[in-house]
Amino acid sequence: MNNIFWGGKLTIPIKILINTNFFISWLLGKNKNIPAMKHRIRLGYSGTYTNHVNLYDKTGGKHYSHIAEILLNDIEIKGKTILDVGCGTGIVSFLALEKGASNILGIDLSRKMIKSCEKKVIDNNLDSTIIQFKQTDAESPIIKGSSFQVVLSSLMLGFIPNQLKVIQEIKRVLEPGGLVGISTHGPEHYWEACDATFRIIDKKIAIGYRVEFWPRNEIEIKSLFKKCDFKNIKVYRLKWKEQFDSPEKAYDFFAATSSSWWFSKFPTYNRRMKESRRIRAYFKLKGIKRISMDVILAYGEKPIDKKVNYA
Repeated sequence: MNNIFWGGKLTIPIKILINTNFFISWLLGKNKNIPAMKHRIRLGYSGTYTNHVNLYDKTGGKHYSHIAEILLNDIEIKGKTILDVGCGTGIVSFLALEKGASNILGIDLSRKMIKSCEKKVIDNNLDSTIIQFKQTDAESPIIKGSSFQVVLSSLMLGFIPNQLKVIQEIKRVLEPGGLVGISTHGPEHYWEACDATFRIIDKKIAIGYRVEFWPRNEIEIKSLFKKCDFKNIKVYRLKWKEQFDSPEKAYDFFAATSSSWWFSKFPTYNRRMKESRRIRAYFKLKGIKRISMDVILAYGEKPIDKKVNYA
């Protein structure tokens, strides 16, 4: 199980408030219900709670494409079989195809995301025998054996309750000598947007709710890779500010790319949208037009056990 408390940056008063609430969640045993946590994430990215995720590509496509380019710059994928874990709308998968990958499978917990990827395959007349997408859980994917030369994952790990298990599964499905490359959320990722949301959201409804988000620093990610016995591990961190034309656009980006799954505790769609408008108005009031990006990139190689016959 991941941290009880919030591992990212917040202003001190909000961090105290949020961690007190997370401690209540721990006392009540709510943060031990991993299936419920994953269910909320899946519903969020399926558009169940709000319709913000419908603008995922429109508001966040350029942002995620930039991170995908950085991720793939440090790994050779030409002619390789690729697994994209937490593929979302397929940004990494389609970029890998452009860069010469021979075969790609993208997996995601959200059926809505998978349908978006499948539509892009059809719309762009791509060969569905070369690039495919399936709905499955990253902690227990429906993949047998060690069948991929490269496993990629971009900005998915921070939403996973058991991050070590995911890394172990990534190693399992890699061929001996195969490569892994991931990007994940650093401690300062989206912190201004998170802080503003926590500050204004109706706290009576959110009492005892532990938000399903676990950012990590370089040391923690490297430790996960070491526990899984990867070799030639390389980890580094990139930080920058995303600038928006208006606070409203900054909020729309945050709400769409996060899928607003944190509205899961609000009982009705109308109530969630009312709360969303309040938060959006707060972004405008405080002039929040810059949001921090903090990305940890990590690479490793699955060892070849010379004592094992892989033929």
